[in-house]
Amino acid sequence: MNDSFDKAELVRRYTPQLVLYPEIPFGKTRKESENLNYPDESPFLHDYHPRDIRMVLANSGFHARFRFWRRGKSKSWRKMLDRMEGKKYKRDLDILPGVGLDNRERFWDEYARIIQGDNQDYRRACYARVVEGPRVNDDRLLVQYWYPYFYNDFWNAHEMDWECAMVVFKRTDGDPGPTVCAYSAHHKGSWLQWKKVEKAEGTHPIVYVAHGSHAGYFYGHRKYVTAPDVVANAAKALNKEHRGLGDFTTLRDDVTTPAIEAQVIPDREKGTWTGDWRWLNQKGRWGSPGDWDFEFGDSGPVGPPYQGIKWDQPFRWINDSCERAPDPGEGQVPTLLEPGE
Repeated sequence: MNDSFDKAELVRRYTPQLVLYPEIPFGKTRKESENLNYPDESPFLHDYHPRDIRMVLANSGFHARFRFWRRGKSKSWRKMLDRMEGKKYKRDLDILPGVGLDNRERFWDEYARIIQGDNQDYRRACYARVVEGPRVNDDRLLVQYWYPYFYNDFWNAHEMDWECAMVVFKRTDGDPGPTVCAYSAHHKGSWLQWKKVEKAEGTHPIVYVAHGSHAGYFYGHRKYVTAPDVVANAAKALNKEHRGLGDFTTLRDDVTTPAIEAQVIPDREKGTWTGDWRWLNQKGRWGSPGDWDFEFGDSGPVGPPYQGIKWDQPFRWINDSCERAPDPGEGQVPTLLEPGE
C-alpha cells in the first residue's frame, strides 16, 4: 500500500464543519440569552465555541482544596505550561480561579470579555491526529479531531469540555478514501457511513453540536434524550440545575458556521510531548473536580491522551461505544423541535 499521502493535507481536507450556536456577545448576560421558543427546557441562544488551548491555559491556575492555597490565573499560557511541568502534570486545573464552577453567569461574562479582542492565540481551533489501523484494520486509518471548550453549560455544569469527531479511511493504491464518520456524545457516540453524512464542499463532514454539552450529532434541529431518570433524580436531590436532560441541535441555515482550524498533533518524543505541545502531557483534570461524579458528572474532564480507548484504540471505541445513527426515513431519528415543546 502507498503511504506517501500528505497527512497534514488529509487533516485539512476533511476537517469537520461544526454547526454551533452563536457565541454570547460582550455585554449580554446568560439570562438575556434564554430561548423563549422553548420555555420548559430551552437551550440558550448562545454557546461556547472550541478555542485554542492557549486561551484555557492563560486563564487557568491549579485547583486547591482550601481557599488559602489558591493562586490566581497565570495570564501567560507559556508560564502555565512551565507550572504544569513543575507539578509533573498531575495537578487538576482550575479554570478562572476564584470563580465557582456553578457560577454560570460569571463564566459566560468572562468568556465574552476574553474573546472580544483579536488575540490570535484565542482563535477557534481543534487538534487532529492520524491513527493507523491495527491488525484486522491494517488497511484503514482514521483522523481524530479533538475540540476544547472553555465551559460545559449543560445540566451538569463543569469547567472545560473535550469532544471528538473521527473520519475513517480505507487505504488503497492511491489516496485514502473516507468510509465512516463517528462523533462523540458524552461517554458514547454514533457513526454513519460516509456517503450518508451531510458534507460541506464535498469533503467536510457536518457536525451538529448540541447546546451546552457540545455532544456531536449527524442531524440538526433535533432534541436528543441524554440521561436516564436515575441521573435526573440524582441531579434534583443535589439541587443541580439541568434544564431538561436533552441535547438540542440547531439548524445549519440558522447560523453563520465558523471555520475551525485543525492543528496537527506531533508525535511524542521519548514518550512525551515537548515545547508548546506540553499541554498534552497533562494527567490531571482540565477543570476543577466537582462535588459528585456519576456517568455524567460535574468534574472537569481529563485530556485526550488519557481518555482510554477513545485515544488508545479508537477503532475499538467506534465498535464498542458507538451506535449507528439512523437515517431520517427510518422513524428512529430524535424528534424535530417544535416551539413550545
